[in-house]
Amino acid sequence: MIKIKQKIFIFASLIIASVLVLIIFAILPFFGQVRAISKEIKNQEESAKLVSLEQKIQKLEQNLALLKQKLFNQDQAIELIRALEQMAIKTNNELSLNILTSDSLVLQISLKGDLIALISFLEYLESTSYLISAESLNMNFNSDEQIWQSNLKIRVYSENDIERTIKAQEAEKKKKGDK
Repeated sequence: MIKIKQKIFIFASLIIASVLVLIIFAILPFFGQVRAISKEIKNQEESAKLVSLEQKIQKLEQNLALLKQKLFNQDQAIELIRALEQMAIKTNNELSLNILTSDSLVLQISLKGDLIALISFLEYLESTSYLISAESLNMNFNSDEQIWQSNLKIRVYSENDIERTIKAQEAEKKKKGDK
């Protein structure tokens, strides 16, 4: 017969062997699967982020293309001035134009006409295909002539303006970063 010490030793050995078998064949593969699933999830998240970034880049490129279409080109100066003159005629306004700067096209526009005509001209400016901002607008009613007079200063943005703005913003960020 087997002594009690030997039974305990055999029983303990079987338990230890069972635990080792369980660890080797069940727990380690389970952790391996967990790692594999974790890597797969991480890859899917990175892939989703990449797709999202690609979509954002594509949208930005489309917006950039639209923006470039609206930017003024020096070759279009005469076309723009003629269009402004035609709109003044269509809206029954007297027009005088002064080019204040040619590097970045800034125009001083003086108009004379009735209030509806002036508003129609401003609506035309707003709907033009160029990227334009009004820097100032003054309107006065001349009671002697019974006519409205307006002075409008506009900036027609070009690619140079955008580049200058970007450089100024980058310099400002760098300046803030140095502090």
